Amino acid sequence: MKSVSIVVAAVLAAACGGDDPEGVVMEGPWVGELRSGFLISGSSTVTLDVEQASTGDPVAATLVFGEGPPPAPPVDAEVGWPTGLDPLLAGAVPVADGVVYEVVGGARTGDQLRLDLNVTALWEPWCALQTPHQILPGSDEAQCLPNRPWTATPFECHLEADGEDERAEVDCLKLTLCRRARVCACTTTAGCTPSTRGMTLYLDLAFRQDSATGAFVWAIEGMGGGSAQVHFTRR
Repeated sequence: MKSVSIVVAAVLAAACGGDDPEGVVMEGPWVGELRSGFLISGSSTVTLDVEQASTGDPVAATLVFGEGPPPAPPVDAEVGWPTGLDPLLAGAVPVADGVVYEVVGGARTGDQLRLDLNVTALWEPWCALQTPHQILPGSDEAQCLPNRPWTATPFECHLEADGEDERAEVDCLKLTLCRRARVCACTTTAGCTPSTRGMTLYLDLAFRQDSATGAFVWAIEGMGGGSAQVHFTRR
């Protein structure tokens, strides 16, 4: 992730100027445009609403990506959700259009603002549909697909034969969510809920009065990550 950090540092350095940091008002609505990376919908719009961004206090803010409605609730546990949103798709910001993403951490430092997003909360209704499959005998830890070897091509995915279990086709997006991005945290006793680790997304911004420039940065444990530059103007 070193190269990603360098990209973000360069973007923030370019955005900083001679403005008095304490004179920059960050609170309020902002509309942004992705300058690199992309959303699955094809939109480049990001809406930011900053409620609280005082130095030394917790940040309160929300973000909405794209211009379309949020995805319809999931109904089929065997099909990955939302359709078309693959967290491992290179260059794509791993978010869904129309969803209000809550900021769960971050801080203001001078004219810079860090926002940590609860990115995996999106999958709460989908994880709730899943059947937990025990990972190791005698353990309560589970996942939303059986703990068997798997194979994937651009066109089809399979769980391989294991003991008495025959080779079985599986939806490729479900395989990505359950075994690669691991967006659900499961136990055999409590079922599945969104994972609080494994996938992170944050936004670093540098403000100059009525504009802000920075980058979204995301990482998926064991799978790498990416970044997308964004520019905001006060709405």
